[in-house]
Amino acid sequence: MEKTGKHYEFITIFKEGPELEESKKAFQEILKRHNAEVLKEEEIGQRRLYFEIHHNNNGYFLYSKCSIDPLKVKDISHELNIQSGVLHYMVKRVA
Repeated sequence: MEKTGKHYEFITIFKEGPELEESKKAFQEILKRHNAEVLKEEEIGQRRLYFEIHHNNNGYFLYSKCSIDPLKVKDISHELNIQSGVLHYMVKRVA
Protein backbone atom coordinates (compact mmCIF):
# COMPACT_ATOMS: atom_id res chain seq x y z
CA MET A 1 0.00 0.00 0.00
CA GLU A 2 1.43 3.36 -1.03
CA LYS A 3 1.33 6.21 1.47
CA THR A 4 -0.16 9.47 0.23
CA GLY A 5 0.76 11.60 3.23
CA LYS A 6 2.08 15.12 3.08
CA HIS A 7 5.26 16.19 4.83
CA TYR A 8 5.00 18.07 8.11
CA GLU A 9 7.59 19.38 10.56
CA PHE A 10 7.04 19.29 14.30
CA ILE A 11 9.02 21.29 16.82
CA THR A 12 8.02 19.95 20.21
CA ILE A 13 9.10 21.39 23.56
CA PHE A 14 8.94 18.93 26.43
CA LYS A 15 8.96 19.62 30.14
CA GLU A 16 12.33 18.70 31.64
CA GLY A 17 12.64 16.27 34.51
CA PRO A 18 12.23 12.59 35.28
CA GLU A 19 9.21 12.27 32.96
CA LEU A 20 11.12 13.53 29.87
CA GLU A 21 11.79 10.08 28.35
CA GLU A 22 8.22 9.01 29.04
CA SER A 23 6.90 12.17 27.34
CA LYS A 24 9.07 11.59 24.26
CA LYS A 25 7.82 7.99 24.04
CA ALA A 26 4.23 9.21 24.35
CA PHE A 27 4.87 11.62 21.45
CA GLN A 28 6.24 8.76 19.34
CA GLU A 29 3.19 6.64 20.19
CA ILE A 30 0.84 9.44 19.13
CA LEU A 31 2.57 9.64 15.76
CA LYS A 32 2.55 5.87 15.39
CA ARG A 33 -1.14 5.61 16.32
CA HIS A 34 -1.99 8.04 13.52
CA ASN A 35 0.17 6.19 10.95
CA ALA A 36 2.75 8.96 10.68
CA GLU A 37 6.02 7.92 9.09
CA VAL A 38 8.95 9.68 10.79
CA LEU A 39 11.37 10.71 8.06
CA LYS A 40 13.85 12.61 10.23
CA GLU A 41 14.22 13.26 13.91
CA GLU A 42 16.74 15.47 15.65
CA GLU A 43 17.08 16.04 19.36
CA ILE A 44 17.98 19.70 19.72
CA GLY A 45 18.24 19.30 23.47
CA GLN A 46 17.80 21.58 26.45
CA ARG A 47 17.30 25.26 25.78
CA ARG A 48 16.33 28.25 27.85
CA LEU A 49 12.87 29.48 26.88
CA TYR A 50 12.41 33.09 25.77
CA PHE A 51 9.39 33.31 28.05
CA GLU A 52 8.06 31.13 30.84
CA ILE A 53 5.59 28.38 29.86
CA HIS A 54 3.58 26.83 32.71
CA HIS A 55 6.20 27.95 35.27
CA ASN A 56 9.08 26.42 33.23
CA ASN A 57 12.08 28.46 32.13
CA ASN A 58 13.80 25.61 30.27
CA GLY A 59 12.56 23.01 27.85
CA TYR A 60 13.80 20.04 25.84
CA PHE A 61 13.39 20.57 22.09
CA LEU A 62 12.75 17.82 19.54
CA TYR A 63 12.51 18.31 15.76
CA SER A 64 10.60 15.73 13.71
CA LYS A 65 9.80 15.59 10.01
CA CYS A 66 6.95 13.21 9.20
CA SER A 67 4.78 12.01 6.37
CA ILE A 68 1.17 12.17 7.57
CA ASP A 69 -2.32 12.06 6.13
CA PRO A 70 -3.42 15.74 6.32
CA LEU A 71 -6.70 14.73 7.95
CA LYS A 72 -4.78 13.23 10.91
CA VAL A 73 -2.83 16.40 11.79
CA LYS A 74 -5.75 17.90 13.71
CA ASP A 75 -6.09 14.69 15.77
CA ILE A 76 -2.36 14.67 16.54
CA SER A 77 -2.54 18.33 17.58
CA HIS A 78 -5.46 17.60 19.89
CA GLU A 79 -3.55 14.77 21.59
CA LEU A 80 -0.44 16.93 22.01
CA ASN A 81 -2.56 19.64 23.64
CA ILE A 82 -3.64 17.27 26.42
CA GLN A 83 -0.19 15.73 27.03
CA SER A 84 1.12 16.98 30.39
CA GLY A 85 4.78 16.55 29.37
CA VAL A 86 4.46 18.76 26.26
CA LEU A 87 4.93 22.45 27.03
CA HIS A 88 4.44 23.70 23.49
CA TYR A 89 4.59 22.49 19.90
CA MET A 90 4.48 23.84 16.39
CA VAL A 91 3.47 21.92 13.29
CA LYS A 92 4.03 23.20 9.77
CA ARG A 93 3.42 21.65 6.36
CA VAL A 94 6.50 21.61 4.15
CA ALA A 95 6.83 21.16 0.42
